[in-house]
Amino acid sequence: MKKTYSLLVIVLVLAYLFTAPYIATYRLYKAAKSGDGETVSELVDFISLRQSMKEQLTVLMAEEMGNDEKLKGNPFSMLGMVLADSLVSKMIDMFVTPAGVTKIIKKTSEASHNGNDKINTTAPIKLSDVRTRWVTISKFSAIVEKNNVETEFVMRRKGIEWKLSEIVIPLDEINSIAKDDYSN
Repeated sequence: MKKTYSLLVIVLVLAYLFTAPYIATYRLYKAAKSGDGETVSELVDFISLRQSMKEQLTVLMAEEMGNDEKLKGNPFSMLGMVLADSLVSKMIDMFVTPAGVTKIIKKTSEASHNGNDKINTTAPIKLSDVRTRWVTISKFSAIVEKNNVETEFVMRRKGIEWKLSEIVIPLDEINSIAKDDYSN
């Protein structure tokens, strides 16, 4: 009888460990869709997420500045990079908040083409648009594909909880999100 209970406990623990990131990802999605900032805050590691976003934007800015013919050979371009890095850091600190994360999740999960290249923001995300994978035992990834653009939401295990630690947005989409943010 004790073996049966022990086996049952082990199976339940393993089932929880396997399903926990799926449940956390779903809770984050539902919280963002409903505007529940408190739950979003509980499910996001803002320090890791800010660092990840800073790295992505720094790469984007370096690429943009490297491709600009006017800046090649300009002695002030390095100064511009230093100033841009400081600006990126301040922008990310202001943007990566529960409201900002909610906006990214909503934008990723709602945007879809309606057949004539106009974006339809009322179409909900479908399960077929999401791929999930275990990266390591402590890292889980949900990849949402909309409009032939993949956005990856990376969850990391913190103890027994799972928290969003990275959002990998294609570099050209970062511009789109920023433009939408400033135009509203």
